[in-house]
Amino acid sequence: MGIRRAVVAGGDSPIGVALATALTTAGYEVVRTSRRSQNSAADPKVHPLDFLTLDGLESLPNADWTFIVASETRFSECLRDPDRSGQINHVAPVEIGKTQASKGGRVFFFSSIAVHDGSHEDPAETDVPEPNTLYGRQKRDAELGLLDAGIDPVLLRPAKVVIPQFSLFEQWRCAMLSAQAVTPFSDMVVAPIWLETLIDICVRLIATPAASGVYQASAADQISYLEMARNIAAFDGIDPEILVPTKASDVLPEETRWLPDYATMSCGRLESDIGFERPSSLDAVNHYLRTSA
Repeated sequence: MGIRRAVVAGGDSPIGVALATALTTAGYEVVRTSRRSQNSAADPKVHPLDFLTLDGLESLPNADWTFIVASETRFSECLRDPDRSGQINHVAPVEIGKTQASKGGRVFFFSSIAVHDGSHEDPAETDVPEPNTLYGRQKRDAELGLLDAGIDPVLLRPAKVVIPQFSLFEQWRCAMLSAQAVTPFSDMVVAPIWLETLIDICVRLIATPAASGVYQASAADQISYLEMARNIAAFDGIDPEILVPTKASDVLPEETRWLPDYATMSCGRLESDIGFERPSSLDAVNHYLRTSA
């Protein structure tokens, strides 16, 4: 067997870096892309690729798998400049996918739970997405573009991904340890998964020859940001009275917030194809605490 190659488009992100590391361990020659020219100039394994202009796409190396990771996830930025965010979240992924597939490789696209509107529990992979945010619509349109291109992509919709040194948790802990009040949202729920759980799913999927189409990954239950803050306070031995429950609906502009009633998704295809078992929502929080202790 010859050397297998993987391209991680959007390799500067925490997910991109972790994915590249795992793929290298799995025996792939990995090329990460970056829009920052200084990164590609300093590292021959980093290829310049700008999602806005698609400069660098034609010279992107062919690969057994191309992972499209980069996206503009900030709802406020999507609304502030919909042309820019649409290019990053919709247009560029479709063009990158079609170009890389034309060279004989497979495409793996990171979509989002936001393609669902959060109005019902555990939407299935086969449910027609009905996003109620611009970001969600852009991700849905990218999914449709890749599926309609006839390139047999793998599309993964992850729930909230918690990473080591997760910035929000770090801010909470810093404030609480300084005896400053923290205002976590009581009406914003997520069904988070730990970064390494997400990466393990990706590696296992590409090792499954029949993997194709839409997959979803979430915790088995949902948790509010207030509940996550309480767990972090308990871990650090901090009086939970320092927490001031706050409603996102009272603080965040309506157009820039996503407050689903339900944050879990059915993971039936992952369960059947790779034996995935949905973790609890606290699994991601506890992993963060163990790695940050």
